[in-house]
Amino acid sequence: MTPENWERVKEIFDAIVETTPAERLAVLDDLDVETRTAVQKLLRSHDAAANKGGLLDRSPLPGSEFWDALDRQPRVFEPMEVLADRFEVQRELGRGGMGEVYEAYDRVLRERISKRYGSIFRFSRQSCRGSNGKCSDPGR
Repeated sequence: MTPENWERVKEIFDAIVETTPAERLAVLDDLDVETRTAVQKLLRSHDAAANKGGLLDRSPLPGSEFWDALDRQPRVFEPMEVLADRFEVQRELGRGGMGEVYEAYDRVLRERISKRYGSIFRFSRQSCRGSNGKCSDPGR
């Protein structure tokens, strides 16, 4: 197929992709065989993808069952739990393959901080001050 024909196929596809099957058929009937076949192939692929859900509706990674299982795991810390008589856990911020991150309140410094409980069982203290959102990590 020539580049010019391919441009025509894309234009036709864009024009009829959101139409009814009857409207699509009316346009397809007026096309030459090569163009009709190419447009039909694009329409079939588009419709199949739409029926399977969007790109963000499923994990792009093989073994997504791992991430689902990770979400079902109990938290290491619960809200209002106090660590080292200093850090009051507020909520879980996120979790992944490297561990869990919690928002906590540092009773000594009187500020909100984040605590990471990693797969290597090490705490990381990161203090975020001010409205600029800049963080420092005095534990490193």
